[in-house]
Amino acid sequence: MLVIRDEQCDYERSFQVLEIPATFASAGDLRAMADSDARFDAVAAPVGFGGNKPRVGRSEWLDRCRAARRLIQPEGVLLVGFSNRWDVRRKIRSQASSVGEMRSILLELGFRSIRFFGAVPEPLAPEYIFPLQPRSLGFVLDQRYRHKLPQLVLSLAHTRAAHFLLNFMPFYYAVALAGE
Repeated sequence: MLVIRDEQCDYERSFQVLEIPATFASAGDLRAMADSDARFDAVAAPVGFGGNKPRVGRSEWLDRCRAARRLIQPEGVLLVGFSNRWDVRRKIRSQASSVGEMRSILLELGFRSIRFFGAVPEPLAPEYIFPLQPRSLGFVLDQRYRHKLPQLVLSLAHTRAAHFLLNFMPFYYAVALAGE
């Protein structure tokens, strides 16, 4: 596994404690590694591909995901985290995108079986990581925000409006399988 991390994260220690073999690199090393013969079963960028620019365009996302794609073995997996482009309260400086845009980029690069997950309250220490499904959203909001959100919002999570609310999670993870 290759883990792309920026300087703020302490993933190396976590992987060592869990005895998970992994190679660690910064986002700046990604392009050079992609041009090498190195290949991994999984490439994970839990808080994105680093950098200080939270607002990056589609072409930059495409370029970074393409470099990561070249490092993945056939049938390997990419995990990438990203902030919600529409979240004005963004606390963690990670690249922002939308689920739709990220799906489009990953499909263009030949990924298949793409799944998205929401993370709350924040990506460095999420309490909940859940599939983007209305039922899951209702559970998370009931458990985490029962005493903080108005009852109206909580009740909306159990209606068709939940599909709309899933677009406003603060942080997402995409997990995609590399196709041949």
